[in-house]
Amino acid sequence: MRVESKMANEDKREIGNDTLDELHAAFDLFDTNKNGQIDRKELINLLQKLGRNPTKDEAKKIIKAVDKDQSGTIDFEEFCELMTMQKSRSEVDKELQTAFQRFDHDGNGLISSLELKATLTTLGDTLTDEEVDLVLSAVDIDNDGNIDYEEFRILMNS
Repeated sequence: MRVESKMANEDKREIGNDTLDELHAAFDLFDTNKNGQIDRKELINLLQKLGRNPTKDEAKKIIKAVDKDQSGTIDFEEFCELMTMQKSRSEVDKELQTAFQRFDHDGNGLISSLELKATLTTLGDTLTDEEVDLVLSAVDIDNDGNIDYEEFRILMNS
């Protein structure tokens, strides 16, 4: 037997029985009051277990994004959608890390102006030193003259 879960992008993806069983087990684990719904506090706990640290407002936004029945909580079907979205984000994070590493030639966790210029040049974008400095200053939130992974992630997601 296969179960379909409606995704945020309105595509339908099939979830196999093994995955469904895992999702049920996870849902039951995080539905601490066993009411068949995950509320904001339970969602924050869930996301912290996944390595995120959401604020109350972020948790409300996440609930709103998947809360099809507008109950203010997440039921099992909505939970399946959320977990699929989280997996997709994890895959995107891995791709961003790979892209970051392509820019970070010396592997020190920072992209310098020289590394930025060299990588963009190999991608076919020839920039002047002034243009590279402009890009760097627009992205360099902490003003250390380099782009760290978090700054790179913000740039790529904007």
